[in-house]
Amino acid sequence: MSDNTAVSVEGEGKLAVNPMLPSPAKPRRNASFELLRILCMFFIIGHHFVGHGGWDGVTDEVTAAFIKLFSAFFLPSVNLFVMIGAYFMCTSTSERVGVRKIAKLWGQVFFYSVLLFVVFVATDTIPYSGEYLLQTLLPTLKEKYWFFSAYIVMLVLSPFLNAMLRNLSRRSHLVLCLLILVAAEITSDAKVLNTTGISTGYNAVWFCCLYVIAAYLRLRDVRLTRTKAILGGIVYVATIIVGQFAYLHYSSALVCLSAVYVFLAFKHLNIKNERLANIIRFISPLTFGVYLIHDSPEMRSYMYENIFHCSQMYDLPAAFLIMIAFAIATFIACAACEFLRRELFDFAAALFKRLRSRKRTA
Repeated sequence: MSDNTAVSVEGEGKLAVNPMLPSPAKPRRNASFELLRILCMFFIIGHHFVGHGGWDGVTDEVTAAFIKLFSAFFLPSVNLFVMIGAYFMCTSTSERVGVRKIAKLWGQVFFYSVLLFVVFVATDTIPYSGEYLLQTLLPTLKEKYWFFSAYIVMLVLSPFLNAMLRNLSRRSHLVLCLLILVAAEITSDAKVLNTTGISTGYNAVWFCCLYVIAAYLRLRDVRLTRTKAILGGIVYVATIIVGQFAYLHYSSALVCLSAVYVFLAFKHLNIKNERLANIIRFISPLTFGVYLIHDSPEMRSYMYENIFHCSQMYDLPAAFLIMIAFAIATFIACAACEFLRRELFDFAAALFKRLRSRKRTA
Protein backbone atom coordinates (compact mmCIF):
# COMPACT_ATOMS: atom_id res chain seq x y z
CA MET A 1 0.00 0.00 0.00
CA SER A 2 1.46 3.37 -0.96
CA ASP A 3 2.13 6.22 1.45
CA ASN A 4 -0.27 8.60 -0.27
CA THR A 5 -3.39 6.58 0.46
CA ALA A 6 -5.91 7.93 2.94
CA VAL A 7 -8.34 6.57 5.48
CA SER A 8 -11.94 7.73 5.45
CA VAL A 9 -14.90 6.89 7.68
CA GLU A 10 -17.96 5.31 6.13
CA GLY A 11 -21.31 4.18 7.42
CA GLU A 12 -21.84 1.26 9.79
CA GLY A 13 -18.53 1.95 11.46
CA LYS A 14 -16.40 0.56 8.63
CA LEU A 15 -13.24 2.16 7.36
CA ALA A 16 -12.43 2.57 3.71
CA VAL A 17 -9.05 3.19 2.12
CA ASN A 18 -8.98 5.70 -0.73
CA PRO A 19 -5.98 4.81 -2.91
CA MET A 20 -3.64 7.08 -4.82
CA LEU A 21 -4.69 10.44 -3.46
CA PRO A 22 -2.36 13.30 -4.40
CA SER A 23 0.18 14.12 -1.71
CA PRO A 24 -0.97 17.33 -0.02
CA ALA A 25 1.31 20.04 1.27
CA LYS A 26 2.56 19.45 4.80
CA PRO A 27 -0.20 20.75 7.09
CA ARG A 28 0.48 23.16 9.91
CA ARG A 29 0.40 21.77 13.40
CA ASN A 30 -3.00 21.90 15.09
CA ALA A 31 -2.59 24.69 17.66
CA SER A 32 -5.21 23.19 19.99
CA PHE A 33 -3.39 19.89 20.33
CA GLU A 34 -0.04 21.68 20.55
CA LEU A 35 -1.39 23.74 23.44
CA LEU A 36 -2.49 20.51 25.10
CA ARG A 37 1.00 19.10 24.56
CA ILE A 38 2.53 22.14 26.31
CA LEU A 39 0.10 21.93 29.24
CA CYS A 40 0.75 18.20 29.58
CA MET A 41 4.49 18.73 29.85
CA PHE A 42 4.03 21.46 32.44
CA PHE A 43 1.74 19.17 34.45
CA ILE A 44 4.28 16.34 34.12
CA ILE A 45 6.94 18.64 35.59
CA GLY A 46 4.56 19.50 38.43
CA HIS A 47 3.90 15.82 39.04
CA HIS A 48 7.65 15.17 39.16
CA PHE A 49 8.13 17.97 41.68
CA VAL A 50 5.54 16.31 43.91
CA GLY A 51 7.14 12.86 43.66
CA HIS A 52 10.85 13.32 42.95
CA GLY A 53 11.05 16.67 44.73
CA GLY A 54 9.56 15.27 47.94
CA TRP A 55 6.65 17.70 48.09
CA ASP A 56 4.32 14.81 48.84
CA GLY A 57 5.97 14.57 52.26
CA VAL A 58 5.12 18.04 53.59
CA THR A 59 3.80 18.26 57.16
CA ASP A 60 1.65 21.39 56.91
CA GLU A 61 -1.95 20.20 56.48
CA VAL A 62 -3.05 22.98 54.11
CA THR A 63 0.03 22.60 51.92
CA ALA A 64 -0.30 18.80 51.94
CA ALA A 65 -3.96 19.06 50.85
CA PHE A 66 -3.07 21.30 47.90
CA ILE A 67 -0.14 19.11 46.90
CA LYS A 68 -2.35 16.01 46.82
CA LEU A 69 -4.94 17.96 44.85
CA PHE A 70 -2.37 19.05 42.28
CA SER A 71 -0.90 15.57 42.08
CA ALA A 72 -4.25 14.01 41.20
CA PHE A 73 -4.99 16.84 38.76
CA PHE A 74 -1.66 16.32 36.96
CA LEU A 75 -2.01 12.52 36.71
CA PRO A 76 -3.73 12.17 33.27
CA SER A 77 -0.94 14.18 31.58
CA VAL A 78 1.30 11.26 30.57
CA ASN A 79 -1.65 9.43 29.00
CA LEU A 80 -2.60 12.60 27.11
CA PHE A 81 0.95 13.10 25.84
CA VAL A 82 0.96 9.57 24.41
CA MET A 83 -2.54 9.93 22.95
CA ILE A 84 -1.60 13.09 21.04
CA GLY A 85 1.12 11.23 19.16
CA ALA A 86 -1.12 8.21 18.58
CA TYR A 87 -3.98 10.40 17.32
CA PHE A 88 -1.87 11.62 14.40
CA MET A 89 -0.12 8.32 13.67
CA CYS A 90 -3.23 6.15 13.49
CA THR A 91 -4.38 7.44 10.07
CA SER A 92 -1.21 6.37 8.31
CA THR A 93 -1.67 3.56 5.81
CA SER A 94 2.04 2.97 5.35
CA GLU A 95 3.16 -0.54 6.24
CA ARG A 96 6.69 0.66 6.92
CA VAL A 97 8.10 1.48 10.31
CA GLY A 98 8.98 5.19 10.56
CA VAL A 99 12.73 4.66 10.79
CA ARG A 100 13.58 8.32 10.14
CA LYS A 101 11.27 9.54 12.90
CA ILE A 102 12.57 6.95 15.34
CA ALA A 103 16.18 7.80 14.48
CA LYS A 104 15.52 11.52 15.02
CA LEU A 105 13.96 10.93 18.44
CA TRP A 106 16.68 8.48 19.42
CA GLY A 107 19.35 10.98 18.39
CA GLN A 108 17.76 13.61 20.63
CA VAL A 109 17.65 11.17 23.54
CA PHE A 110 21.24 10.05 22.97
CA PHE A 111 22.46 13.66 22.80
CA TYR A 112 21.03 14.62 26.18
CA SER A 113 21.96 11.28 27.72
CA VAL A 114 25.65 11.74 26.86
CA LEU A 115 25.77 15.51 27.41
CA LEU A 116 24.29 15.43 30.91
CA PHE A 117 26.43 12.43 31.88
CA VAL A 118 29.62 14.16 30.76
CA VAL A 119 28.75 17.45 32.47
CA PHE A 120 27.77 15.90 35.80
CA VAL A 121 30.68 13.43 35.90
CA ALA A 122 33.21 16.07 34.85
CA THR A 123 32.05 18.36 37.64
CA ASP A 124 32.12 15.50 40.21
CA THR A 125 28.41 16.01 40.81
CA ILE A 126 27.78 12.30 40.30
CA PRO A 127 30.25 9.40 40.60
CA TYR A 128 31.45 7.59 37.50
CA SER A 129 30.71 3.89 37.06
CA GLY A 130 30.84 1.44 34.19
CA GLU A 131 27.16 0.57 34.60
CA TYR A 132 26.23 4.24 34.52
CA LEU A 133 28.28 4.73 31.34
CA LEU A 134 26.56 1.74 29.71
CA GLN A 135 23.15 3.17 30.61
CA THR A 136 24.22 6.49 29.09
CA LEU A 137 25.36 4.94 25.80
CA LEU A 138 22.32 2.66 25.57
CA PRO A 139 19.58 4.88 27.00
CA THR A 140 16.73 3.06 25.25
CA LEU A 141 17.75 -0.51 25.97
CA LYS A 142 18.77 0.35 29.54
CA GLU A 143 15.58 2.40 30.06
CA LYS A 144 17.35 5.54 31.18
CA TYR A 145 14.14 7.29 30.16
CA TRP A 146 11.32 4.79 30.75
CA PHE A 147 8.86 6.92 28.78
CA PHE A 148 10.94 6.89 25.61
CA SER A 149 11.73 3.18 25.90
CA ALA A 150 7.99 2.47 26.01
CA TYR A 151 7.10 5.08 23.38
CA ILE A 152 9.59 3.80 20.81
CA VAL A 153 8.07 0.31 21.03
CA MET A 154 4.67 1.86 20.29
CA LEU A 155 6.18 3.67 17.30
CA VAL A 156 7.62 0.45 15.92
CA LEU A 157 4.31 -1.36 16.34
CA SER A 158 2.15 1.50 15.00
CA PRO A 159 1.92 0.24 11.36
CA PHE A 160 0.71 -3.15 12.59
CA LEU A 161 -1.74 -1.57 15.03
CA ASN A 162 -3.08 0.59 12.19
CA ALA A 163 -3.56 -2.43 9.94
CA MET A 164 -5.47 -4.21 12.70
CA LEU A 165 -7.68 -1.22 13.54
CA ARG A 166 -8.58 -0.58 9.89
CA ASN A 167 -10.14 -4.03 9.77
CA LEU A 168 -12.30 -3.53 12.86
CA SER A 169 -15.87 -2.32 12.76
CA ARG A 170 -16.80 0.65 14.91
CA ARG A 171 -18.56 -1.67 17.35
CA SER A 172 -15.60 -4.06 17.64
CA HIS A 173 -13.21 -1.15 18.11
CA LEU A 174 -15.39 0.24 20.92
CA VAL A 175 -15.60 -3.16 22.60
CA LEU A 176 -11.81 -3.44 22.43
CA CYS A 177 -11.44 -0.04 24.13
CA LEU A 178 -13.85 -1.06 26.88
CA LEU A 179 -11.99 -4.33 27.41
CA ILE A 180 -8.75 -2.36 27.74
CA LEU A 181 -10.28 -0.14 30.43
CA VAL A 182 -11.64 -3.13 32.35
CA ALA A 183 -8.36 -5.04 32.14
CA ALA A 184 -6.39 -1.94 33.15
CA GLU A 185 -8.61 -1.27 36.16
CA ILE A 186 -8.44 -4.86 37.35
CA THR A 187 -4.66 -4.91 36.95
CA SER A 188 -3.67 -1.48 38.29
CA ASP A 189 -6.14 -0.89 41.14
CA ALA A 190 -7.49 -4.33 42.03
CA LYS A 191 -3.98 -5.82 41.73
CA VAL A 192 -5.16 -9.00 40.02
CA LEU A 193 -4.79 -10.38 36.49
CA ASN A 194 -1.17 -9.27 36.33
CA THR A 195 -0.63 -11.38 33.21
CA THR A 196 -2.08 -8.57 31.06
CA GLY A 197 1.27 -6.78 31.22
CA ILE A 198 -0.46 -3.44 31.78
CA SER A 199 0.60 -3.11 35.43
CA THR A 200 0.62 0.54 36.55
CA GLY A 201 1.07 1.95 33.03
CA TYR A 202 4.84 2.44 32.94
CA ASN A 203 5.33 0.22 29.90
CA ALA A 204 4.84 -0.24 26.15
CA VAL A 205 1.79 -2.48 26.63
CA TRP A 206 -0.16 0.39 28.18
CA PHE A 207 1.06 2.82 25.53
CA CYS A 208 -0.27 0.49 22.83
CA CYS A 209 -3.57 0.36 24.69
CA LEU A 210 -3.66 4.17 24.67
CA TYR A 211 -2.90 4.02 20.95
CA VAL A 212 -6.03 1.92 20.38
CA ILE A 213 -8.14 4.36 22.40
CA ALA A 214 -6.77 7.46 20.66
CA ALA A 215 -7.30 5.78 17.30
CA TYR A 216 -10.96 5.22 18.19
CA LEU A 217 -11.37 8.94 18.87
CA ARG A 218 -9.82 9.76 15.48
CA LEU A 219 -11.01 7.04 13.14
CA ARG A 220 -14.57 6.93 14.48
CA ASP A 221 -14.78 10.73 14.65
CA VAL A 222 -15.91 10.85 18.27
CA ARG A 223 -17.26 14.29 19.19
CA LEU A 224 -17.75 15.98 22.53
CA THR A 225 -21.46 16.54 23.04
CA ARG A 226 -22.88 18.48 25.97
CA THR A 227 -23.74 15.23 27.74
CA LYS A 228 -20.22 13.90 27.25
CA ALA A 229 -18.75 17.19 28.48
CA ILE A 230 -20.77 16.99 31.71
CA LEU A 231 -19.84 13.33 32.14
CA GLY A 232 -16.19 14.17 31.50
CA GLY A 233 -16.25 16.88 34.16
CA ILE A 234 -17.73 14.42 36.64
CA VAL A 235 -15.08 11.81 35.81
CA TYR A 236 -12.22 14.29 36.22
CA VAL A 237 -13.57 15.58 39.53
CA ALA A 238 -14.00 11.97 40.66
CA THR A 239 -10.37 11.32 39.69
CA ILE A 240 -9.20 14.24 41.83
CA ILE A 241 -11.37 13.23 44.79
CA VAL A 242 -10.36 9.57 44.70
CA GLY A 243 -6.74 10.68 44.34
CA GLN A 244 -6.94 12.25 47.78
CA PHE A 245 -7.59 8.86 49.41
CA ALA A 246 -6.05 6.28 47.09
CA TYR A 247 -2.94 6.03 44.94
CA LEU A 248 -4.05 6.07 41.32
CA HIS A 249 -1.90 4.89 38.42
CA TYR A 250 -1.62 5.91 34.79
CA SER A 251 -3.60 2.80 33.87
CA SER A 252 -6.42 3.44 36.35
CA ALA A 253 -9.76 3.63 34.54
CA LEU A 254 -10.59 7.02 36.08
CA VAL A 255 -7.26 8.50 35.00
CA CYS A 256 -7.61 7.11 31.49
CA LEU A 257 -11.20 8.33 31.07
CA SER A 258 -10.19 11.76 32.39
CA ALA A 259 -7.53 11.89 29.69
CA VAL A 260 -10.08 10.90 27.03
CA TYR A 261 -12.51 13.67 27.94
CA VAL A 262 -9.79 16.31 28.21
CA PHE A 263 -8.53 15.17 24.81
CA LEU A 264 -11.99 15.55 23.28
CA ALA A 265 -12.34 19.03 24.81
CA PHE A 266 -9.14 20.18 23.12
CA LYS A 267 -10.15 18.45 19.90
CA HIS A 268 -13.01 20.92 19.63
CA LEU A 269 -11.02 23.91 20.85
CA ASN A 270 -10.53 26.46 18.10
CA ILE A 271 -7.72 28.95 18.62
CA LYS A 272 -8.59 31.81 16.28
CA ASN A 273 -5.84 34.23 17.30
CA GLU A 274 -3.11 33.49 14.75
CA ARG A 275 -0.35 35.17 16.76
CA LEU A 276 -1.18 33.04 19.80
CA ALA A 277 -1.38 29.95 17.61
CA ASN A 278 2.08 30.64 16.18
CA ILE A 279 3.55 31.08 19.68
CA ILE A 280 2.03 27.74 20.67
CA ARG A 281 3.44 26.06 17.55
CA PHE A 282 6.86 27.51 18.37
CA ILE A 283 6.91 26.23 21.97
CA SER A 284 5.31 22.82 21.45
CA PRO A 285 8.21 21.08 19.61
CA LEU A 286 10.43 21.93 22.58
CA THR A 287 8.40 19.88 25.08
CA PHE A 288 10.10 16.53 24.53
CA GLY A 289 13.47 18.17 25.17
CA VAL A 290 12.05 19.66 28.36
CA TYR A 291 11.26 16.13 29.53
CA LEU A 292 14.68 14.75 28.57
CA ILE A 293 16.52 17.47 30.48
CA HIS A 294 14.55 17.84 33.70
CA ASP A 295 13.82 14.13 34.24
CA SER A 296 17.23 12.71 33.40
CA PRO A 297 18.69 10.66 36.29
CA GLU A 298 21.54 13.18 36.59
CA MET A 299 19.31 16.23 36.79
CA ARG A 300 16.72 14.48 38.94
CA SER A 301 19.26 13.77 41.67
CA TYR A 302 20.63 17.32 41.58
CA MET A 303 17.91 19.80 40.66
CA TYR A 304 15.40 19.51 43.48
CA GLU A 305 17.90 20.00 46.30
CA ASN A 306 20.86 21.85 44.81
CA ILE A 307 18.98 24.28 42.57
CA PHE A 308 15.56 24.72 44.16
CA HIS A 309 16.32 23.52 47.72
CA CYS A 310 12.85 22.00 47.89
CA SER A 311 13.23 20.52 51.37
CA GLN A 312 13.61 24.02 52.78
CA MET A 313 10.34 25.15 51.21
CA TYR A 314 7.92 22.44 52.33
CA ASP A 315 6.42 24.20 55.35
CA LEU A 316 6.53 27.78 54.14
CA PRO A 317 3.18 29.62 53.74
CA ALA A 318 1.64 28.90 50.33
CA ALA A 319 4.41 26.40 49.58
CA PHE A 320 2.29 24.89 46.80
CA LEU A 321 2.54 28.23 44.94
CA ILE A 322 6.32 28.06 45.27
CA MET A 323 6.22 24.59 43.75
CA ILE A 324 4.18 25.88 40.79
CA ALA A 325 6.68 28.73 40.32
CA PHE A 326 9.55 26.20 40.35
CA ALA A 327 7.75 24.12 37.71
CA ILE A 328 7.29 27.18 35.48
CA ALA A 329 10.97 28.13 35.86
CA THR A 330 12.00 24.55 35.01
CA PHE A 331 9.86 24.51 31.87
CA ILE A 332 11.24 27.85 30.65
CA ALA A 333 14.89 26.98 31.34
CA CYS A 334 14.67 23.52 29.74
CA ALA A 335 12.74 24.87 26.74
CA ALA A 336 15.47 27.47 26.20
CA CYS A 337 18.13 24.73 26.28
CA GLU A 338 16.17 22.62 23.80
CA PHE A 339 15.75 25.64 21.50
CA LEU A 340 19.52 26.17 21.48
CA ARG A 341 20.07 22.48 20.72
CA ARG A 342 17.66 22.60 17.78
CA GLU A 343 19.34 25.72 16.41
CA LEU A 344 22.76 24.07 16.75
CA PHE A 345 21.59 20.90 15.01
CA ASP A 346 19.89 22.88 12.22
CA PHE A 347 23.07 24.92 11.69
CA ALA A 348 25.21 21.76 11.60
CA ALA A 349 22.83 20.09 9.14
CA ALA A 350 22.81 23.15 6.87
CA LEU A 351 26.61 23.38 7.01
CA PHE A 352 26.99 19.68 6.20
CA LYS A 353 24.57 20.02 3.29
CA ARG A 354 26.48 23.03 1.95
CA LEU A 355 29.84 21.28 2.19
CA ARG A 356 28.44 18.19 0.55
CA SER A 357 27.00 20.28 -2.28
CA ARG A 358 30.35 22.01 -2.84
CA LYS A 359 32.15 18.67 -2.92
CA ARG A 360 29.75 17.33 -5.55
CA THR A 361 30.16 20.48 -7.63
CA ALA A 362 33.94 20.23 -7.44
